[in-house]
Amino acid sequence: MTQPLLAITLMLSILTASATPELPVPRYCGAKLAELVKVVCGSCNPDLSQDWITHACSTNISKEYIRKRCCPTD
Repeated sequence: MTQPLLAITLMLSILTASATPELPVPRYCGAKLAELVKVVCGSCNPDLSQDWITHACSTNISKEYIRKRCCPTD
């Protein structure tokens, strides 16, 4: 390997290794999900047409998502 190519390869490996790692996405499962629902809605009247609890546990959800799926409607 030539010197310039070696230097570029080394620089790229250093830049790649020092990149900021992604922060973990907050997930709400079990007691954490129950606490979030309590904060957002007070109680839950779930939309049973889809398995939103599994979705909430596997992806990042918003408070608006909880409102649409769980909060009692008047």
